[in-house]
Amino acid sequence: MKKDIIFVHIPKTGGASIGQLCMSRGIGAIGHNTRDPNYISLAQYKHSHPDIFSFSIVRNPWDRLVSAYHFLSQGGLNAYDSEDADRYVNRYSGFNEFVSDAFKNDAILTQIHFRPQYEWISDENDVIADYVGKFEALQHHISACLALAGLPDYKLPHVNKATHKHYKQYYSKESIDIVGNIYARDIELFDYKYNDEHSNAGTFVNS
Repeated sequence: MKKDIIFVHIPKTGGASIGQLCMSRGIGAIGHNTRDPNYISLAQYKHSHPDIFSFSIVRNPWDRLVSAYHFLSQGGLNAYDSEDADRYVNRYSGFNEFVSDAFKNDAILTQIHFRPQYEWISDENDVIADYVGKFEALQHHISACLALAGLPDYKLPHVNKATHKHYKQYYSKESIDIVGNIYARDIELFDYKYNDEHSNAGTFVNS
């Protein structure tokens, strides 16, 4: 049976490709512009739509941070991104210097590309999304999610292809440990390790 469905877009997890799916299939989406005073979180949305089937995609935190860093250092997509790049990224000469210094202040974790992933899909107590798939096997998880929602399969386009090298080429041992501590909750909830590059295991919550 077809379910009402909504996608929660966590930045740097394949959202541009999934956005095309949403437009094609008429699937609603919760964006990530928390700068908007009218932003509605998943917790708020589910309060008024308790029967909605919600899904999201997460990514290896070490990989996601490299992607976010390069996205902002290259200017991002808008003036907000450019301002945040100057505030958090551009003062540093390289990725490891950025990691070792920028996260000494927790304020950076409110920036949308550096915000922990679990916060986008949780209420005050726990993860509340109905299906959480993984970026590392994106097509697999989208297909599984659509099947659960009673919708036909969809082949995702490859949008916004990365312009940086593989994430492991950027990390020092110190940076690996720092990121592991900063994003410990994401790592625990979504079962990631630094060396994880492929995963077919989905996380089901409240399904």
